[in-house]
Amino acid sequence: MKKLLLFLIFLPLLVNAQPKLDAQAYKDYRDKVASEIGHYLTVKGVELKPGLEMKTLLNIMESKGFSKSEYFDYAWEDRKAYELVGSFFSHEGCSMTIIPTSSNKDVVGVVSIKFPNETSFKRLKEIYDNLKSSLSKKYFLHESIEKFDDNYIERTTSDNLKLLALANNEGTFKSVFYLTEDPSSLMLGQVVLVISHIKVKYDNFYYVSLNYCTSDNVLEQLISSEEDL
Repeated sequence: MKKLLLFLIFLPLLVNAQPKLDAQAYKDYRDKVASEIGHYLTVKGVELKPGLEMKTLLNIMESKGFSKSEYFDYAWEDRKAYELVGSFFSHEGCSMTIIPTSSNKDVVGVVSIKFPNETSFKRLKEIYDNLKSSLSKKYFLHESIEKFDDNYIERTTSDNLKLLALANNEGTFKSVFYLTEDPSSLMLGQVVLVISHIKVKYDNFYYVSLNYCTSDNVLEQLISSEEDL
């Protein structure tokens, strides 16, 4: 599926008998797509353009009410990421992690927003659905998987059973958005909305996360995949 998608996206370049797509070819194609679409993803009104610097986005988010979290120094030392807290989509206590690309620690690769932990699947789904609805008005819903692996869990009204299924990785709630319905708009970034679970020692935590993957992140992944061949 991945190879097919790459083929469809880069068919215009392949027609030119280019034996292998190098980094510059990807960048040239990205710039072509950008000129046709004319905009990028936005977070809190900030356009995630190529080359957006980590420090620039940090300063902007602080001016918009986000503050450095208690884990800010640790996140910087461990991953060269910025860990912030603030309000997002009318939810207080959200954490925002600004993550750099692997190849350039000064450039934004992903902006990840984690909503507060919830103890009810119904509440998780409500937050997820509200975000999905709003994102669908702004972007193109490219893919959506929302199901439990077991039919009984799918039909049950038991909140606890559904949370247990999530804890056992037996359910998937994920939506992927592109800027437009044109598959090539992936070159300008994508938004991934998921209901997530993490276990810390003996405690389970459930939350909704929203991940803005920048054009630089997508480009890096495509180039890396090409180099693997």
